Amino acid sequence: MSYLHTHWRDVDAWRKEGLPLSTTSNEAAKMFDASLTQVVAHHDDKSVGGLESSVTRMLQADPDFVMGHVLASFCLPGHVKHSDVAQLLAMENNLTDREMLHVKASKELAAGNMIKAQAMWDDILIAYPRDMLALKMLSNHSIFVGPKDLLRDSVARVFPHWKQEIPLYGYLFGMHAFGLEETNFYREAEKQARKGLELIPTDTWATHALAHVMEMEGRQDEGIEFMSKTVENWKPCESLTCHNFWHWALYYIEKGDYEAALNVYDTEMAPRFKVSKVFTLRDGSSLLYRLKLEGVDVGDRWQQLCQYWESHANDHLMAFSDTHMLMSTLGAKNEDLTMKLLDSLRKYVRDGSGYNCEVSRTVGLAICEAFVEADKGDFDKAVSILKPLRYKVDLIGGSRAQRDVYELFLINAAMHSHRKEDHQFARCLIAEKKAKKDNAPLTDRLMAQAWRKEGLLLSTTSNEAAKMFDASLTQVVAHLDYDSVGGLQNSVTRMLEADPDFAMGHVLASIFEVKNSMDVAQSLASKGKLNDREMLHFNAAKALAAGNIPKAQEVWDDIVMAYPTDILALKMLGNYGIFFGPKDRIRDSVARVLPHWKQEIPLYGYLFGMYAFGLEETNFYQEAEKQARKGLELIPSDTWATHALAHVMEMEGRQDEGIEFMSKTEENWKPCESLACHNFWHWALYYIEKGDYEAALNIYDTEMLPRFKASATFPLTDGSSLLYRLKFEGVDVGDRWQQLCQYWESHADDHFLAFNDSHMLMSTLGAKNEDLTMKLLDSLRKYVRDGSGENCEISRTVGLAICEAFVEADEGNFDKAVALLKPLRYKVDLMGGSRAQRDVYELFLINAAMHSKRKEDQQFARCIIAEKKAKKIKAPMADRLMAQALQMD
Repeated sequence: MSYLHTHWRDVDAWRKEGLPLSTTSNEAAKMFDASLTQVVAHHDDKSVGGLESSVTRMLQADPDFVMGHVLASFCLPGHVKHSDVAQLLAMENNLTDREMLHVKASKELAAGNMIKAQAMWDDILIAYPRDMLALKMLSNHSIFVGPKDLLRDSVARVFPHWKQEIPLYGYLFGMHAFGLEETNFYREAEKQARKGLELIPTDTWATHALAHVMEMEGRQDEGIEFMSKTVENWKPCESLTCHNFWHWALYYIEKGDYEAALNVYDTEMAPRFKVSKVFTLRDGSSLLYRLKLEGVDVGDRWQQLCQYWESHANDHLMAFSDTHMLMSTLGAKNEDLTMKLLDSLRKYVRDGSGYNCEVSRTVGLAICEAFVEADKGDFDKAVSILKPLRYKVDLIGGSRAQRDVYELFLINAAMHSHRKEDHQFARCLIAEKKAKKDNAPLTDRLMAQAWRKEGLLLSTTSNEAAKMFDASLTQVVAHLDYDSVGGLQNSVTRMLEADPDFAMGHVLASIFEVKNSMDVAQSLASKGKLNDREMLHFNAAKALAAGNIPKAQEVWDDIVMAYPTDILALKMLGNYGIFFGPKDRIRDSVARVLPHWKQEIPLYGYLFGMYAFGLEETNFYQEAEKQARKGLELIPSDTWATHALAHVMEMEGRQDEGIEFMSKTEENWKPCESLACHNFWHWALYYIEKGDYEAALNIYDTEMLPRFKASATFPLTDGSSLLYRLKFEGVDVGDRWQQLCQYWESHADDHFLAFNDSHMLMSTLGAKNEDLTMKLLDSLRKYVRDGSGENCEISRTVGLAICEAFVEADEGNFDKAVALLKPLRYKVDLMGGSRAQRDVYELFLINAAMHSKRKEDQQFARCIIAEKKAKKIKAPMADRLMAQALQMD
């Protein structure tokens, strides 16, 4: 039975669906539909002679069919330059706005401007949510370009506009499932994939998405059984068959059954290799390279595979492909082809342009050079090249399962390095992998090496100083002031009084901006008064003081690699990871050290709350809840674990449960002054979501407002965020803005965090304080123009634009506000803060788009709301917003 849509739509049918085509030929319109269906289904339909034949018939029926040439440019690359033909025809024909956007996207794609092409497909989908060509193109190219959130959101936003009777409806679920899986929403991904397979059992992309879920969750036996039982459904799909067999073989490699993996390679993958199908060659290279890392002799398979790669040394269409070609040339010991590829790649990086060139320049060439160094036996150098880039490897594109080969390579190189610190780094990476996939036999094999125990020596002979260092550190980790030592500030003072030359004490004090401590630490460091670990801490504190946050993070990373029970470095990574860099680092930094800790080590119980927050921020909600609850079993007063669990309930739409949880545990976390206000903010968010604004304001008035201080900006950001959300809901907050704004007055020139600047501006605008608004903006613009450092770069990239959008909206220029912020919506995560905190920016964008005079902005608002609803099913606020947005029609 064929599940392909075969009642091809003619010109009138396309017009009735709101997607008119600029052709009068019914045959061309029908063959356009047939071709599009085969692209979406990843199947050749024999009834029309296959994809190439249907495209040919389409253009024969109407050689001037612009959208026909656009489609041909995507699915038949290497033939006629259809994008150029489409461009020429577009000048001579009256096209619809939708078709003109498609022509422009095709042109940008042909020029290598993939980001611009994505933006245009995005625009098409916002205006025409049933345009499957734009959706499929956006999905296909987002695998290798940009954030994977776009894969997920692009489908989520169009779902409300589709009905089951619309052709190709069933394929939406597999597309959505893959985006969900790539952003760690495994449960929902499986649900969507299985729904897609119920509707269309032959949907190979849905099969592929479910195979990914099983791979990422360590369900090898289930995966093997699933692929075996469904093989007749997806095997006819030549464009994805090799890749699905690759997934099948991965399960065997994970289990250590190399013979079975090679059997899949020999019987199903190798026969499908073609010079013209690079994606099959990548699968072959990846599989053999993984087997190489496992120590498996693959015979002459490398040489056979390398022959197919020979003509691609100068392609450089994808950095991902270049790295996989190099795996093959190195495996085949083909030195001439290796040098040809590397020389060509270096020239491309030096002289080229476009998105892929930038990716190659940032990370692609480095990966290739690391491969070469390891192949020569210089593992130390390979690690040195790749280790600083490990959180940038996602730029190279591909799925998580595909990019895993780079991490396996790095582990292997670190294990074979001569440096002990690299061995420890390998063990840390293995621990991170194990934490993400518990049933991971491959990781267990890597973990077989023993872990060494490290001591944490302090360069002081004073027991009192050491004890007060411990007391201070404990209060930092616990987010509490202990009366027994007079609180954190007093314990730091007592520590330095007990030993004024305690270098590590001054390093700790400098982090909390104790006067002159950095200078004293510098003097002591120059006199050789610090041990190796303390010297690393000093270097991190020095980088922090200079505003070089990434450098400080890198050093803290090095510390926890070498000294995994150093909780100061771990806590600093967690704290600064909230605002700088990928949230994966928060999660991974704890995962890698957990194997070194035992329950009797002081502060052990706090690890679980720290880990839970990193898991929650990377969408591992189930595991986050498990870890947070474990932390609270050990330490009921762990406010950070409470905070992590509050986040989970917020992100999963469990408002009533969240309110009950915060209420029942209040006495445990309320004494924690540094986090109490923030936890009350979370409590209030549940009420806002439910539409109970009076309850939210009661929390603000009785619990948050009394905790505001001019010296502590963290609670002030909570206050601004809460009132701004209520503003979007149309709630009159009285003079609360004016009260809050008074606390912000002294911070107009701080610019320590772009996140803070934007929240201060919410307050000055809310309070109608024009003078303070202008003072902040003038200072921020000067900082962006003349400043330096990581936060300045964030302000330059997105922070100032957010502030300017706020001002435009406040002045009623919603069109301009949307124009400023819409292009940056997938860069807003650079602002830092949690997902829950950054949600205020998305709510602002929705609000501005809803109030814009442009219809396309109003449609954009509906799209974002649909995305929000897809991520959090029980979301009364999103329901209210959608009801308002639909009234705009």
